[in-house]
This record gives sequence, structure tokens and C-alpha cells, in this order.
Amino acid sequence: MPATKKPRKKYKPRLNLANPVDLAIATIREVEARPLSLSQSEIDMLTTRNHVALHEILHGKPTLDDWNTITKALNVAIALDDQVYGRAKEVELFRALKAHATGGQRFYTKNVMRYSGTEMAAVKEALAIHDVQVAQATIGEMQDAVNAVFTSLTTGKNRVGVKQLAEGKYKINDECVKVI
Repeated sequence: MPATKKPRKKYKPRLNLANPVDLAIATIREVEARPLSLSQSEIDMLTTRNHVALHEILHGKPTLDDWNTITKALNVAIALDDQVYGRAKEVELFRALKAHATGGQRFYTKNVMRYSGTEMAAVKEALAIHDVQVAQATIGEMQDAVNAVFTSLTTGKNRVGVKQLAEGKYKINDECVKVI
């Protein structure tokens, strides 16, 4: 008889799906049953993140992540305004993007991340517009807006990051972003 004998492990049968088609149908129905709009907690999470970043820029020690959070919010607001609301607030949003870019240029030249009074008012107004848009938008509209921002950033059309604006490669008018 051997000196060491391996202990037997308890038999654990593998899970077999009895009917995978029913499972797939149940999953699809569960997804379709979800609400079309964002939940209140999701809306609060998005708006709080943006306002905390703005507060850090105005009062605290802002980081580049705070700056990028505001940039993303402005870009999504412009995309939502373009796709859903028929460019109703286009002038205000591009004014805020221009103000944000001016602050970005100040950061890259003087290493100071601050807004002037008019820039701060424009960005606050744009974030208020973004908050209303997020509260009214459906999940599909939000996904389309985020995809539009991502596509335009990767293809170099219309929306650009603050770094490109600060480097002087682009110029913002009240109507659009133009390549210099």
C-alpha cells in the first residue's frame, strides 16, 4: 500500500444550460425592460463629477483630470445639442468651449489653471445646459453623443482637445472649430 494517498475531491458537476435559447430570450427581455432614460443616481454621478471638477478649478488645486472632465462635458453637450436639440444652445456652448480653451492656453503657457470672470460664467452656463441635457436625454442619445465626440476626436473633425487648442493648431469661432 502506498505511503501517501491523495484525498478524493468531492464531485462537482458542471453547469449545463438546459435551454440556452430561453436564457438568451430572457436576457433580451431584461435589457428591453430597462428604462430609456438615465436613472437619477446616474444623472447625479455625471453632474456631480463635472461640478466637483469645476469647483477644483475655481477653488482648489486642479489637476489635468479636472480640466479634461470639463472638456468632455462640453464636448458631449455640444454633441447632444447638435444631434438632439437642433443646435438650440450652440452659441452658448461654443462660447464656453472658447473660454475653456483660453484657460487651457493659460495653463500650457503660464502653468496656471484658472478662469477669468467671463470665462467662469460661460463655463458655468454650459454646465447648467449639460445638466439639463443629461436629465432629459435617453440612454441611446447619450451613447450617440459620446460616440460622436470620440469619432470626431479620432478623425480630427470639429471637436478637438484643449491641448490642440492651446498649441495654436485650431481656432474657435462662435460657430465652429476651424483648423488654422
